[in-house]
Amino acid sequence: TVDGMRRVNYYVKHVLVKADGTFADALECVSGTGDPTLVSHPTVALLADCLWTGVVVRQFISSRMWNVFSLGVFIMAQEVWPSWNVPEQHHYNWMIFCGRVFNYSVGMGRLATFHLYRIWVWCRNTMRRIIKEIDTDGNGEIDYEEMKEALQKFKETVSEEVKKAIRALKEEGPGVDEAKKAIANREKNMYNIISFSLLVLLGVMLSHEPMFWCSDAEKWPTEYCDVTGEPGSPTDLKYRYSIFAMCAMAVHWLILIDLAVFSTEISAFLLVCGHVLAEVKQFLMALTFLLFAFGSTISIWCTDCPTMGGDFGDMPNAVISLFAITVGLYQGDFRQFQENALLLALVTTFVSISVVLLLNLLVAQLNRSYEYIYTDMLGFARLNRASLLVDAMESCSRVRWRRFVKSLDFEKRLEFDEGDLGLSGGIASAEPASKHIQTREAIRRYGGTTSGDAPWPITQEDSNRNEDGEEADQLDEMEELVNKIARRVNQLTLDAPSAAAALGGSSKLSQDMSSMSGEDESQTE
Repeated sequence: TVDGMRRVNYYVKHVLVKADGTFADALECVSGTGDPTLVSHPTVALLADCLWTGVVVRQFISSRMWNVFSLGVFIMAQEVWPSWNVPEQHHYNWMIFCGRVFNYSVGMGRLATFHLYRIWVWCRNTMRRIIKEIDTDGNGEIDYEEMKEALQKFKETVSEEVKKAIRALKEEGPGVDEAKKAIANREKNMYNIISFSLLVLLGVMLSHEPMFWCSDAEKWPTEYCDVTGEPGSPTDLKYRYSIFAMCAMAVHWLILIDLAVFSTEISAFLLVCGHVLAEVKQFLMALTFLLFAFGSTISIWCTDCPTMGGDFGDMPNAVISLFAITVGLYQGDFRQFQENALLLALVTTFVSISVVLLLNLLVAQLNRSYEYIYTDMLGFARLNRASLLVDAMESCSRVRWRRFVKSLDFEKRLEFDEGDLGLSGGIASAEPASKHIQTREAIRRYGGTTSGDAPWPITQEDSNRNEDGEEADQLDEMEELVNKIARRVNQLTLDAPSAAAALGGSSKLSQDMSSMSGEDESQTE
């Protein structure tokens, strides 16, 4: 070791590169298992980090930085510049118009290209796999009938994928393996859902854009005309546009969550938050049931109740009042219900069930859910990054891939120790000497000739091997010897009473024979 660090060689060439030089599918298989322990193995972790820093990180930054830039332009065009706009300064309208055109053309166009490209890549890979299965002779050519069969299989595959997605939304309580895979792929799937939602919102905003509807106005570009209304009195079109713009702003911020993949710790934290939200959803469903049940019940009877303790005159106000009491927004107390004992009893029952029972049950469920994912938190984050790497490698160009493989220099022989050349096909690294303690030397060294025709030397370890070729452990042999001795002692212990009984019987017989002989002698005398 040097300064507490030791040399480590990871031989990952054939895990990373196929024989034909293309990207191997080992990482895809590992991420498909959904096992956080497997992906946390040092070899797999090094492989993922190597791909991330060497190939994917630049591509990822270039694609995700567009989201940051689009968010900045969206904020300026929807909030900042409109607040600065005054009738005397018409150039602000041009700035707003240019910003919104950028969001519709570049922002929405980039998202549409992203999703269309993903669809095209999936269709291309699926058709290649189907054609490879059909082309049994391997000549790379298929006739008309085989093409019809391939299209039919492709149609069935698309139908199965759609049914699988619908089934995943309907089914509840998946198994442990399915749950782990869902946790691992949740962040990637969430980004796809959020980006598609943003694409739809921008499309709806484009159809409601006030500046396009006011194109006939005298002072165009402007967002106020007869179609959209004046400031302070907007029409339905302008009101709907403001709602869609508000939702698009929120989705623009949510899409930035994908930047957490740069840090495994932050990504693990987000995965934990997303995992425990399922428990919050169940709590909200139970609370909603209670709110409507007690709200509808109280409003039927309490039509003329005073509103000092809450408005329970109709069902909507009763539900809102009960919800305010639950979350602590209502500042009253039970003394305002003293004049009506039945209303006090109903509200007390509701508070006991919602606050005392449901809230404490929510805390217990959150603790249990957190304990389930905490042990493998970083492993799930690495699984999420591995799935992103697999998707990114599908769009990696051959030139970039070959340049990356060449930079690894797999043909260079690595040193086992300083001046001790070993095998090629690996990546040299260093790790703390106390991280993975090895009590036995993994490299066997022999003296003498290095000729391939010479017999393999026989060592003491080889002589200790058993019939199956496995190395016998001396401690196991000693344990087996002790077990044999213990079994022998137990057998002797069990046989001792019978032996003692047999010995006692023979002594008594000798005594009887002696007494009989004495009696005969006395009679003779």
